[in-house]
Amino acid sequence: MSPSERADLARRLAVLIPAPRAGERTRRRFVVVVVTAALFLIPWVAVLAWTLPPRYLAGHWRATWVGFDLVLAAALAATAWAAARRRQVLLLTAVVSATLLV
Repeated sequence: MSPSERADLARRLAVLIPAPRAGERTRRRFVVVVVTAALFLIPWVAVLAWTLPPRYLAGHWRATWVGFDLVLAAALAATAWAAARRRQVLLLTAVVSATLLV
């Protein structure tokens, strides 16, 4: 096909295939929810750092939970970034986030 024929075909296909509006709204909602969850974890980590006892039967109890929540916040932030940027790594970050949440 010549370049003009390809351009004509692209214009015709653009008219036939409408842009998915519902998918865009769903993606935006997903990004908002994940960003909100990641931001909520920041003060939660601070509360845990100050309220958890420094010692428990398990060693480094405070560091364990604070570290876990920091990793969870990073995973949620990476998931939100990947969804907002439409990156393929979204599947991996979503699986990591879901695993940490479970």
